Amino acid sequence: DEGKVTGGQWILEPEKLERAISPKTRAIVLNSPHNPTGKVFTRSEMEIIADNVIKAGPQCVVISDEVYKYIVHSPPPKEEL
Repeated sequence: DEGKVTGGQWILEPEKLERAISPKTRAIVLNSPHNPTGKVFTRSEMEIIADNVIKAGPQCVVISDEVYKYIVHSPPPKEEL
């Protein structure tokens, strides 16, 4: 499946992540939502990432970009509709 292009749906491929992480891994940078795709990892995908970090060992940390954590999106006031 190398080089396979899907319909633009960005998904975590657990087997590739597992192959990429080892006891030598020191950090994983996690950005959700991703830029520029807007991909938001599902709970299941986040659990897969967490499981792999735990398997890597205590020397592996997650560096998480939570820039959108406190942004609240709400509908515009009725007069703007």
